Amino acid sequence: MCNYVPSSTCFMINNLKKLCSILDQHNFNGIELSANIDYIEKDQLIEVITKFQQMKFFIHNYFPKPIKSIVLNPAHHKTALKTIRHAKMAIDLCNECGIKQYSLHSGAAINMSPHELGNKQFHLKPIPMEESRKILLDSCFEIAEYAKQKNVELLLENNVASKNNCPNGINDRYHLTDIEESYELKPLFEHSNIGILLDTGHLKVSAKTLNFDIKTFLMTFNDKIHAVHISENDAESDQNLPITEHSWFWNMIPWKNVDYVSLEVIGLNASELQHQIDLTNRMIKLNERRL
Repeated sequence: MCNYVPSSTCFMINNLKKLCSILDQHNFNGIELSANIDYIEKDQLIEVITKFQQMKFFIHNYFPKPIKSIVLNPAHHKTALKTIRHAKMAIDLCNECGIKQYSLHSGAAINMSPHELGNKQFHLKPIPMEESRKILLDSCFEIAEYAKQKNVELLLENNVASKNNCPNGINDRYHLTDIEESYELKPLFEHSNIGILLDTGHLKVSAKTLNFDIKTFLMTFNDKIHAVHISENDAESDQNLPITEHSWFWNMIPWKNVDYVSLEVIGLNASELQHQIDLTNRMIKLNERRL
């Protein structure tokens, strides 16, 4: 059964306990916890998750937030070890709380600082993609094997390539972004404990920037898409705009394989977000019958 939840990034709330109280008041049945949640001690974190055990919790990338800011990038030699350590810690938390998946960004051939995340990165010189890909594979295989022992699946999220960072329309830095580079990652997805978290906003922007066909990309990884981030944008940048009945992805994603869908929309109140969740539920059920 697919779960439909908002991302914690939808809310202007950084305190986990306060956020969960708001979710409970507005009858949300779950949440994907992400980078915006403030640092919280592990025992307090487990206490909150236990208190709101009627909700479904999903853990993404930087959650739980480290005390000191780091960049999670499993595809660069300067960040791989820190990324592996953080991922294993997050997987331990998943195991303790009965959460079955942990999702991680798929990495890049550049060494970013925290303030460069989500901003211009074209000035950063990449290492060769082949070298970066090898680091990515080694990192993810180690994380996936660890996660398998903990009964947790590792999901990798597709990157976004905007014109700011790929102005010549060539991808020499971002993994799991375009068809050609992503095909080179096939060995990753032959692993029984690695799936994909598909970000529809990232894919829409990348397809326009790098001029590839979205349907072909989706068909390449059809049976490995186990979670989805949904939002809308103008195909120029990842804007996290509200979804509509006419959003492009409803009839293109193999929803029967998807365990959860996370709404990543900003600027709406709780009632509006619940309406977006209800729309998601309705549209996916409608298109499940068509696919």
